[in-house]
Amino acid sequence: MNPSSPVPATTHDIGSAPGDLRLPAVLLYDGPPRIRVFRYSKEQYTVETVASANDIPGPPTDGSMLWICIEGLADLELFRRLMTQFAIDALAMEDALSRRHRPKLEVHGDVTHFIGVDPMTGNLLRRDGMERVSLFLGKSWVLSIEDEIGDTFDAVIKRLERRESRLRKNKPDLLFHALIDALVDRFFPVMDRISRGLDRIDREVSGTTAKGVERRLHRARKKVFQLRGVVWPMKEAVGNLVADDTAHISDSTRRYFRDASDHLLQIIEQLDSLREMAASVRDVHYSQMNARMNEIMRNLAVLSAVFMPMTFVVGVYGMNFDTMPELRWENGYYICLAVIAAIGIGFWFWFKRKKWIDVTETP
Repeated sequence: MNPSSPVPATTHDIGSAPGDLRLPAVLLYDGPPRIRVFRYSKEQYTVETVASANDIPGPPTDGSMLWICIEGLADLELFRRLMTQFAIDALAMEDALSRRHRPKLEVHGDVTHFIGVDPMTGNLLRRDGMERVSLFLGKSWVLSIEDEIGDTFDAVIKRLERRESRLRKNKPDLLFHALIDALVDRFFPVMDRISRGLDRIDREVSGTTAKGVERRLHRARKKVFQLRGVVWPMKEAVGNLVADDTAHISDSTRRYFRDASDHLLQIIEQLDSLREMAASVRDVHYSQMNARMNEIMRNLAVLSAVFMPMTFVVGVYGMNFDTMPELRWENGYYICLAVIAAIGIGFWFWFKRKKWIDVTETP
């Protein structure tokens, strides 16, 4: 950005008060947010799409559970109302609206706040391009805030629709786990795509059709580093849910978070393997490039050695001395050509016998 250009109004002002809500400077989706309200219990399940913050119900008092799913960040008044309605700390809501925060877990009073990442949404090659997802857990409610409209939690919604689902029979801490677990599961397809891409590059490098390998390897390595940069703090956050006596999370649910932490550790190990694989493919590619370059240089050197004596003969008889008897031979021209051809053919077969040149393999 040009230093003289004005800072966008949605950017956090330098020196502004903590908890002063601002929309992020870059929005993945700048349309009106989609607000869905899920109310459920063992006997009932309802879902409603509301148009504004005024239609969002408060924490339930009838024994049912509430999940408010918000997709899109463009309505600042919506989040200010949610702060008041659900007693959410201003600092927590400020973090939820920021697209720069790394994943973390915080407890503000009676509300647990988790920030995660959906790697399947946004631009993986930019740190600020991946979608941030904020989850708030209260006594009888869960609030999820996503950067844009998508299918991040569609599998959880399908589970919630089934009457026999355990989500319907438990407190919202189990739904809180299901949402975090859905974010964790979405890392695996992304890593599978990166792994398949590296396999293709490896096969191309092993053959002779490798094109644009450096650029694709760089992109793959950058994706791996970006993923690893957000998985580690997510594992720390989920680990805190396992270790700490977090509000509104029962011991029976805590073991599920331990399983999610194990999955994140598995993801980290797989990312390390992908990083090593990318480095190995890069090393093989550079080794083959050097080998091909050496082959080219060797062939050029052999060709130079073949033509060097020919050049010497031509140079000798190209001198302008008067007393050169060979110049007056009747068949001198043809004899010279025959000598030049014999020298070239002789050197060629000699280099072939020494295996210094191989025309069967294209460098």
